[in-house]
Amino acid sequence: MNDSLSKNAEALECTFSIEFPKTKLLPAPGDLSGNPALLKEGLLEDETRWEARLDHADKLDCTVAVASGIVAGLVDSFFVGKFSLERANEWGASKVNDFVVSMAKLAGYEGDDLAGAIRYLENNFKSAADGSMPDFGGGYQHHLRDFSHHFSLGGLVCSIFTQFTGKVIGTDTAGRLLIVEVPETHRQFLGKSFGEKVILGTVSWVMHIASDIAGSSGNLGKGTGVPGPILSLIKQLSALPVFENARPAMEQTDGCVFREIVSKMFNGTFFARRDEDGKIVEVLRFDFRTELGVLHEVGRQAKPIILNQCLIRSFFFIRRLTHEVKTLKVASLEDLRRIDPQDVLPFRNKTIARMSTVSCGVFSAVDLSDAAIRAAIASKGSKEKLLTEFVVRVNFVGLGTFAIACVLDIGEVLKERASANQSTAEEDYERSLGGFGSLELGPSQIRLLQSLQRAIVLDDIEATKHSRKRDGKLLWLEEWEAALEIGLKERGLVPSEYLLDPSELYKQFEGLAQKDPSKPWPFLVALEASLFTPYEPLGGENDKEYKKLKLNGGYMQNVFAASQSIVTKDDLDKMHKALKRAQGDIDAKMAKRVAGFVGTTLLAGAVTVAAFIFAPYILPSLQGRP
Repeated sequence: MNDSLSKNAEALECTFSIEFPKTKLLPAPGDLSGNPALLKEGLLEDETRWEARLDHADKLDCTVAVASGIVAGLVDSFFVGKFSLERANEWGASKVNDFVVSMAKLAGYEGDDLAGAIRYLENNFKSAADGSMPDFGGGYQHHLRDFSHHFSLGGLVCSIFTQFTGKVIGTDTAGRLLIVEVPETHRQFLGKSFGEKVILGTVSWVMHIASDIAGSSGNLGKGTGVPGPILSLIKQLSALPVFENARPAMEQTDGCVFREIVSKMFNGTFFARRDEDGKIVEVLRFDFRTELGVLHEVGRQAKPIILNQCLIRSFFFIRRLTHEVKTLKVASLEDLRRIDPQDVLPFRNKTIARMSTVSCGVFSAVDLSDAAIRAAIASKGSKEKLLTEFVVRVNFVGLGTFAIACVLDIGEVLKERASANQSTAEEDYERSLGGFGSLELGPSQIRLLQSLQRAIVLDDIEATKHSRKRDGKLLWLEEWEAALEIGLKERGLVPSEYLLDPSELYKQFEGLAQKDPSKPWPFLVALEASLFTPYEPLGGENDKEYKKLKLNGGYMQNVFAASQSIVTKDDLDKMHKALKRAQGDIDAKMAKRVAGFVGTTLLAGAVTVAAFIFAPYILPSLQGRP
C-alpha cells in the first residue's frame, strides 16, 4: 500500500451494511452530474459515446402502426365479412364427411361414398351404450344425453368407464344425472380382458363416433350427429345440481330452463331461422360439425389480425436492422455477428408493444365503424336487426388482440416507472440496517472491494461479443471510475493508485486475510461483490441507455473463487442460499402474487358463470348468411 494510503488509514473508518442488488458504493448521482468539471478529460470521446437508440416507438413507428391497422381493417371489411353459423355448419359438414370416409377406409372400407362408409362403421363398431337408448329418451336426443357419445375427452372417459363397470353415464329427459346398467342384449360389446376393454373403450369408440358424427346412413348430413367438445362440456355441467332450476337472466316468456336450452341447441330449434310469424323455416344444429366450422370462422377473423402483426413486426425488424448495419458499419456477413439479436428482433420490447397497441386499436376502430355502418344499412330501421347485424360483423378476435396488447403495453409502462421511481424491498431493508455497527470494513477492505467490482466489470466487457453493448459498458465503467475519483479526492487519496489490477488485488486479498484469519471481512467482501450490479444509472446523459446493459455473471464462481483460497465456491453458494431465504422473508411481492392469482381465479369463475347465463342472448345473433 502506498504512503498516501497508509497515512490516512487510521483516520478512515467505513461501516459495512448488507447490500442487495441495485445498490452502489458510489457518490450520489447528483455529485457526478453537478460537477462535470471533475470528470476525466476525454471521458466521452466520440468513439465511445453511446448513440441514440430506437428503443421507443417514435412518430414513424406509430404512423406505420396506424397505416397497418387501417389496411388490416379494410381487409377484414371486404374479404372476411360477418360471422355465420350457417356457413360454419356447411364448412364443418364438408370436412366431417371427408373424415368419416377416411376413417372407414382406414378400417377396411373399399368404397368412396359417404352412405356406404357410415353403414360400414355402424356394422363393424357397435357400442354397448346403444342398448341404453330408451333410458336416455330415445334416438333423437340419445347422442346428447348419453355422455359416452360425446366427441370430447369427457366422452372418452365415459366410454372407458362403461367398458370397466358395465354402466352408462348420462342424463334423463329432465337433464338430471343418470347412471344405468348396460342391458344383456349389448353386454357382448363389453371387453372380456383388460386390454380388450381399453381397445373397445378407445379405438372402437372413435370408430363408432365416426359412424354417428355425419348422421345416419339413411339420412346423410341431417342425422342427429354428436355434440362437439363445447356443447359436451355445457351438457355435462348442466347435469350439476346448481342448474336444477337455472333460468337465463330476464327470461319471462316460456320459462325455458338452461337444460332445455342445451337440448334446443343440439336439435337445431334454438338457432333455427323463423318467418315473420315465428314459425321455424330451417333448423340449425349446434353439433360437432358446427363447432368445427366455428373454428374455421374464427380462423377467418384471425387472418387480418395476423396480417396486421406481420406488417408492424416486419417494419420493426427491417428498420432496426438497417439502423444497426449503418451504425456498426457492417460490410460483410462476418460483421453481422456484431449485431445483437435483441436489438432487431420484434419480440418482447416496449416498442413493439406500443406499435401493437396502436395498430390493433386502429383496426378495431375501423372494424367497429364498418360493422355499425353495414348493420345500419342492412337493418332498414329495425333496432333488433341492427343489433344482430352489428354483433355478427364485429371481429371479436381483433377486440381480444387489442385487449391483450393494451395489457402488455401498460405492463411495460408500469415496469419502467416502478424501476425508475420506486425503491425495492431489498433497498428498504438495507436502509433499516444502516444503524447497526456490527459489520465493518476498513479502508483497505473497501479498496479491495471496489477493485473487485471493477474487475467484475472488466471481465464482463471482455466477454461481451456485440460491439455496441461493449462500447456502452466501457462508457459506464469510465463514468463509474470518474465518480469514484470524486470521493477519493475528497478523502485525500490518489485516484490513479487506488484501484488495483486483478493480480495485485488477489495478492493483497490473501495477505490481509492471513494476517488475521479470525476476521470475517473476506466473506463480507465476497458477499458485497456478488450483489454488485453494474450499469445502473449514474446521473449522466446516458442513463437511459445503461438500463439495457446486463451483467453476464459467473465471475465470482469462475474467477474469484479460483484466484484466492479464503472464500470457496461452496461458501459463495451457501451465502446465496441464505440471502434468498432472507429476501423471501422481506419480499412483499409474494403476497401480491398470491392475491393476484386468487383474483384471477375468481374473475375466471365469474366470467364462466356469466357466459352460461348470457349465452342464450348472444348466440342467436351469431347466425346469418355470408
